[in-house]
Amino acid sequence: MQVICNTENFQITEKTVVTLGKFDGIHRGHQRLLNALLEQKKKGLKTVVFAFFVPPIPGREDMRQLTPNDEKTKFLEEYGIDYLIEYPFTDQVRHTEPEAFVKEILCKKINASFVAAGPDFCFGYERRGNVSLLAKMADECGYEFRVFDKVSYQNEPISSSRIRECVREGRMEEATDMLGRPFSLSGT
Repeated sequence: MQVICNTENFQITEKTVVTLGKFDGIHRGHQRLLNALLEQKKKGLKTVVFAFFVPPIPGREDMRQLTPNDEKTKFLEEYGIDYLIEYPFTDQVRHTEPEAFVKEILCKKINASFVAAGPDFCFGYERRGNVSLLAKMADECGYEFRVFDKVSYQNEPISSSRIRECVREGRMEEATDMLGRPFSLSGT
């Protein structure tokens, strides 16, 4: 897997299938998106997970993230993903209009042929971009777009926040069920 981290200077020339998000924990909902990428990979597309690079806060790495960046990278590589892009979250990027994000990053830099997202995915300046905009721009930019429903556990959507709460409260069986694997920590 090729990792493109904290730089805007890259260009993927192969046609790609992309999913976007934080992917903290890489829970069963995230895995639904990753499986969609792997299905498209069978058609000859390269798989891309796009997330923003958020540097860890020394001494607080595990308090803020279920899965530290290095563990997330290892998991995605083992899953069969071709590219992990951890794009820098600068002031300029934060103020990028959603349409410019789609045209300049998704289409030009990543060469997206297929984009997969969850129903509540938002992006761009003031989070004004959403799945409706991604669907609207699909024809103009030449990609296929698909929204994937959230995965539920005990009749509520799985989320990283919900899993963090379970871990914090010691409800490890629930966390394991939502992650699709046991929660783990590594370190010295």
